[in-house]
This record gives sequence, structure tokens and C-alpha cells, in this order.
Amino acid sequence: MGKSFRNEVSLQGGAIKLYQRTDQGTGYQSDSWYAYLKVPGHKGIRRSLKTKDRLQAQHLAESLYFDLTQKAKRGLTLKTKRFSNTARAYLRDYEKNVEREADFPKHEQTYKADLFRNKKRITEKYLLKFFSTKNIQDITDSDIEDYIDWRNTYWIDGDGSEQKYIEYKRNGKTISRPKRKAEKTKPDYSTLNKELTVIRDIFEFARKQKLIDASSIPVIKNIRRPKNHQPKKPGLKPKEFILLMQTTLNTIASQTNPKHKRHQKLIFFYMWFLASTGIRVSEAKNLLISDCEIIKKRHDMLDVIPPYQRQTLIEQTEGHPGTIEKEYLIIFVRAKGQHRELVGLSDSIDVYRNLIKFHKENAARNGWTYSEDLPLFMNEYGKPVKDFKKGIDAAFERAGLLYDKAGVKRTAGAFRKYYITQALLNGVNVAELAKQCGNSVAVISEYYNEISPTDTPEKFQFDVFI
Repeated sequence: MGKSFRNEVSLQGGAIKLYQRTDQGTGYQSDSWYAYLKVPGHKGIRRSLKTKDRLQAQHLAESLYFDLTQKAKRGLTLKTKRFSNTARAYLRDYEKNVEREADFPKHEQTYKADLFRNKKRITEKYLLKFFSTKNIQDITDSDIEDYIDWRNTYWIDGDGSEQKYIEYKRNGKTISRPKRKAEKTKPDYSTLNKELTVIRDIFEFARKQKLIDASSIPVIKNIRRPKNHQPKKPGLKPKEFILLMQTTLNTIASQTNPKHKRHQKLIFFYMWFLASTGIRVSEAKNLLISDCEIIKKRHDMLDVIPPYQRQTLIEQTEGHPGTIEKEYLIIFVRAKGQHRELVGLSDSIDVYRNLIKFHKENAARNGWTYSEDLPLFMNEYGKPVKDFKKGIDAAFERAGLLYDKAGVKRTAGAFRKYYITQALLNGVNVAELAKQCGNSVAVISEYYNEISPTDTPEKFQFDVFI
């Protein structure tokens, strides 16, 4: 062991050696005990036992030796790893997979660039700050609970409370912006659950790298949705939807710049399509022109007209109303690793045809080739639109609908909620609606059903004096 060590003690047949340091090399003498452990088939490992008591040091060293031999038997690494190093390795691995799948069709990508950016932001902004000094093998259930407490107060009286501006990089440049409202309060339960998901991913990566085994991973439970939680995605009433669409049409008519006019048209078609199909924003983003198909089906007249018109039709046709051929838009959607087919409202056929005409005109004008393999929602140069967020925000704001009565901001998700609510009001079976929308009945009822008693006041008219 050399002259740098004193009071050496051999245990377990020489597999463990306890010692204290002399002042050689470091310039000071330590009374704390250290252990040198030799596990068969591995290099020797030195650990500080952080005690000056010899008997306690012996107990700690033997316990540590037992843990290391068990790890060796399970094929795990015997080295300690900082959470920060493991988290950064996880991000590097994820980024490599993103690059590997970059040329895959969107629906075939398991590792997506936007998900990577979000995971990287969460890791660098929060996880590394809290867990940076800890070894990943030492993180416990209690540490996870402490993280949740730390995050709940981060912007209120924690590290983030002192920040007046948020800095981030875009295209190599550092940009500064004022803190948003959400960055001054306790995080939403769904925000915390996203962060807990990243922590789970890092531990799973560590397991696959044989840094830890499954039994060493702490329990990481999602936070339940609070009972009084205000839904994040307010919907629209029919009058509000009509106002929004009419305001957007007025905006299109008032545009003098042809490019701006075309952009507003695309936003109009986008909102109309979401409202007449109920598809998710993520599904619309992945939708190709070829994913939509117009089919024809023949029906008995009585099956497709409103109930109040049936008697008149029977009388006019002397009991033989005949048949009629109807068109339907069948749409194949994919997102969140799943796919399904659904049928759009009759309005969606008009939107689909208008979009095809719109794209063909743009292709002829700007010199690109129209193809059914292109996205349904693309700009005038044939490039997919990344998102319509700014355009949707502006459309809502012009109509005075950006926020609902509770002060919650509307997003493009409002159209899906509007579609589902109108389907329920029109008597669509909730089980069939759940299949159409790719949700469970429970999710439809809890998150999307926005039926108010004021929508069907006739149901609440009855006699109390009987």
C-alpha cells in the first residue's frame, strides 16, 4: 500500500484492506478510514468510509464489499456514476437515434427531434440542477419526492424566483425574453409528469447500460390530476366557432398582399378541417394527401334525412322514398405510435377538395410538383407547415376568443373538443365516438365532453308542483 498509508487492516482474506492516510503526498494526515476492495475479475476500488471509528469502518467496508460482489455477479458495473454524467450520456444516445431516424417517414420515427429538444430542456434546466451532486445508484424514492417539492417552489421562492429574464439559444444566438406567467407559479401537474417521465427514461437508460439493476430504480409515480383542476384546452360554442370562421374570412378578404391572403386561406382550411374531423393537432401534422379518400355509399332516403322531414317525404313519395348516393371522406391518421381510420363530416370533403385545388395552384405558381404523397397541410412552396400556433393565436385574438371566460388560453385543441361536444349533442354513441377519436370512453367524458346544461335547456323544464 506504500508509505502514504498507516494502520492497515486486512479483512476477508486480503480482499478488503482498511487504512488511514499519512501526510505524504497530500500534506495533511487524515484520521478517517478508507477501504481498498478487490472483487475477483475487477480492478481494485478505493472508497472513503467517512468515519474515524475503526469498528464502524470495518462494518461499512464489509457491507460495501458484499454489495460490490453481488453487482459483479449480476454483470453490473462496480463504478459509481454521477446522475449528471448518466443524464448527459442518455441525451447523447437519444440524439444519435434522432439523427439515425431523421430520414424515416414521420409516423415511423421512434425518436423525434421535437421530443429530444423538450427532454434536453427539462434535463438541463431542472434535473441536472437538482440531482447533479448525486450518484445515480444512490437516488432513492425520497429524493424523487424532494425533487417534486423543489420544482413546486422553483419559480416562487427557489432558484428561478431571482430570474427576471429567460435565456435560450436559437440558431447559435443567445436570446433573452421576460418570464412567462407559467414561469412565476407552481408548475401544472402535467408539466411535472413530463419531467418525471424523463427521469424514468434516464434510469431505464442506466439499467440498460448496467449501471444499476431494476430493483435499484426508485419508485417514480405520476402526479394525479387535481380534482379542481381547470382543463387546459377550452372548447368553443357554435356561435363562437361561426364568429371565428367569419372573422377569418373577413381577414382574407381584407388582405392586399397575395402571399398573406394565401396564408390566411390555409389557416382557414386548417381550422375548418380540424373542426369537421375531430383529429388531433399531431395527427393533422402527419397527414398526407393520400391518407384521405372520398368514397360513395348508397342509402335509403329515410336513413339520411332529419327525422322531422321523414313523414313529409313518405307522403310525397307515396311510401316509396327511394335511395340516395352520399359521399364520405375516410381519413387514415397516425400519431403517438398508433393509427386508425375515421370518417369526416360532410364539410371535410369541401375542405379536402379546396386544399387540393389550393396546392395545385401554388405548385403551378411556384414551380414545384404536386403529389398525393405530400402533406395535406403545406405552404405555397410545397413544404410542410411545422405548426399553425401563431396563425391560430392571431385568428382567435382577432375574433376576441383567445381566452375563455375563466381566462384560459385557447389552442388548436379547441377544435377537437368542439367536434366531440357537438357529436355528443347530436346523439352520437359515446363508445363509437371514442373509437372515431382514438380515445377511451372515460377520456371522452372527463377531458373532452363540454356539454353544458345551457346547451339543452329543454331537458331541465319540468314541474315541481305535482
